[in-house]
Amino acid sequence: MKYPQHVVKLALIDPWGVPTVPDDTNQNSSFKWRVIKSASNFIESPFSILRFAGPWGPSLLKRFRGDLGLKFDNYTQANSGAMHYIYHSNAQQPSGESAFSSLQQSIGWAKRPLIERAHTLLELCDDMDVVIVYGSRTWMDKVAIRELSQILGCECVRIRQAGHHVYVDNYEAFNEAIIQLLA
Repeated sequence: MKYPQHVVKLALIDPWGVPTVPDDTNQNSSFKWRVIKSASNFIESPFSILRFAGPWGPSLLKRFRGDLGLKFDNYTQANSGAMHYIYHSNAQQPSGESAFSSLQQSIGWAKRPLIERAHTLLELCDDMDVVIVYGSRTWMDKVAIRELSQILGCECVRIRQAGHHVYVDNYEAFNEAIIQLLA
């Protein structure tokens, strides 16, 4: 954090990159997960497949991640507006995606896990309130999230019926929690 003196309250929303890579990642993985992990060594990111697919990208996205369209279509007027938005946002030249790839050591794991840097964050956040908000159905490591909140001595808020996209999955509970946290 470059200017911690300008931050009064820091909210970590379903944070990625908290835990360290477990030793048994490959041993307990399904065949499908091992194939995806192996492919990630050759593919910069899943979205590069969309770019490579060209005009077939939207149908690939619908087929393999149709859940994203269902999640966001409640908020768009067109039936498949969210899927088109997701496709066209990610079919362009990557920038944030490239940055994210540089932060991970393997698919899903951070090069510098936050749990290992929690004490540094604690020093930076000495004069600010920190809160962690996560979804009850997140695919993030909930044990690591709660461990981080204990190290930081901060509040940890669990939003029911929400996954990683906690701000969409249960936006009413999320907004209510954020309003209470900012009060």
